[in-house]
Amino acid sequence: MKRSTASLIAAITLLAGCGETHRLQAPLAPARPYRPSFDLVSTIAFSSTRDDPTNPNPNLAAEIYLMAADGTNLRRLTDNAFGDGFAALSPDGKKIAFNSNRRVVAGEPANTADVFVMDSDGEAQTFVTRGSSPTWSPDSREIAFHASASGTGLPIKPDPGAATFDSDLVHALQHLCFFFAGVAFWMSLVGPLPKPSWFTGAASAGFVFAVRLIGAVLANVLMWSSSVIYARYAPGEAAHNISALSDQGMAGVVMMAESTVITLSILTWLVLRWASRDTERQELLDLAAARGVELDPARAERAVSAGQGERLRERIESTAAHSEASGPA
Repeated sequence: MKRSTASLIAAITLLAGCGETHRLQAPLAPARPYRPSFDLVSTIAFSSTRDDPTNPNPNLAAEIYLMAADGTNLRRLTDNAFGDGFAALSPDGKKIAFNSNRRVVAGEPANTADVFVMDSDGEAQTFVTRGSSPTWSPDSREIAFHASASGTGLPIKPDPGAATFDSDLVHALQHLCFFFAGVAFWMSLVGPLPKPSWFTGAASAGFVFAVRLIGAVLANVLMWSSSVIYARYAPGEAAHNISALSDQGMAGVVMMAESTVITLSILTWLVLRWASRDTERQELLDLAAARGVELDPARAERAVSAGQGERLRERIESTAAHSEASGPA
């Protein structure tokens, strides 16, 4: 009897376990798709002069607006006496970046722009930086915009969003001009190109003095100016805790010292070169006279100035030898 009871209990336990295993292995119900708790609404941010169409200066009449994609639900976000434009709604719909000329000061063009950011309801309008044409990154965390190379350049045209006069391209062209001007200066003194017969001695020294004098005048302007002439380097100056005027003054000192040293060195070299060439020219004239070869002093001068004095010497010797060989036996 006890054995039968134990067998019955074991059978019931086994059947219960089999039933539990079957229940755990049953297929899961399909998951319901995720639905966000909000709906995306197509919205357009734009600028318009619709509320001030007769203003003779459109740069002061534009304001920022929002509307639905079908043109409904129009609302005005900015309302001031300045121009706001180039509105860019962030991808998450929370912020709007835009241009505004509300920080323009006297002497700046009316289309000088700064980048501002505000909430999508027009609140919290905040200045960001000098620049124009902002656009958002896909994650709504960063803004791309265009600006002058120095951050303080002014527009070169009256159009909204116009380029500025101190772009990187213009800056590169300036440096190229400086470089080639220096090349032209040195080529006129030591280059192989032909030069006028009068460009020797005092004339070349006067040329050097005039060019270096211009540099000295500019150096003095930099040293003694009470205003910043070239603001492009302001960020670097600030990073090194140097004021713009101090940096400009030091640049003038360096330029003046360089100009003085280079000018004295060039003038000394010109005097020594003139003495050497004059000696070589006279030696060629004396050699030609001794060998009985006719030599124009101007020709000797040109040969020496072109660095061809040794070739002329060889020609004089060759002409004299040929004359001796073809003379009477």
